[in-house]
Amino acid sequence: MPPTLVHAALGGLLAAALLDRAFSRRGVAVVVAAAAFPDLDAPLSMLLPGAHGAVLHTLLIPAAAALLLGYDTRRPDSWLRRRYGAAGVRIGWVALLACALAGTGLDLLNLDAANPVWPVDTMYYSFVGKVEYSTTRGLVQSYYAYDPDGRWTHYVGQRGRPPGFCKPSLWNPACGNGKGSPTRVSEIVQSGWQLLLVASTPVVLVARARLADEAITADGGDR
Repeated sequence: MPPTLVHAALGGLLAAALLDRAFSRRGVAVVVAAAAFPDLDAPLSMLLPGAHGAVLHTLLIPAAAALLLGYDTRRPDSWLRRRYGAAGVRIGWVALLACALAGTGLDLLNLDAANPVWPVDTMYYSFVGKVEYSTTRGLVQSYYAYDPDGRWTHYVGQRGRPPGFCKPSLWNPACGNGKGSPTRVSEIVQSGWQLLLVASTPVVLVARARLADEAITADGGDR
């Protein structure tokens, strides 16, 4: 599972790309926090087996929040628009996207897996594979496989269910099965692409902030 810092970095890039005129320090902070939000279920695994990667990683949370946000912003007397203006609405939608994509989505795209439909189902999924073209085999993909005699007839990245499948974390490194004092590791980055992402995000945000300041100056300070 990518470290929380990597989720936050991707959230920062989404903020820089999508906030438009709502770009501000507060707006970026909200979007980055939303991207990191799903990882807050890690400590819950000490009390609830299988909580890490499921309880706050479920896509049902941003889906429900999107319905609520959509309902509110379509009302003539929208609470969010009245309190925070059009910028607040924009930040809200970008934050939900960051939670779903930079938060849960990033964890689904690696072997550590996540459960995007908890509590409807307890299965963890890992959408890891490849698509390639071969001169002998043609177009080949490994994201979906049909095998009536296999463990799963329709394989779409299933990894297993608790307690057989467990995601170790800083809070619960041995998934409740360790003896003595297990080693606790707080990961910062795990690979080169993650380091590139984490290093690039501050540069992009600073550049985006300067562009926003220039736009405000050009508009006569009306923003």
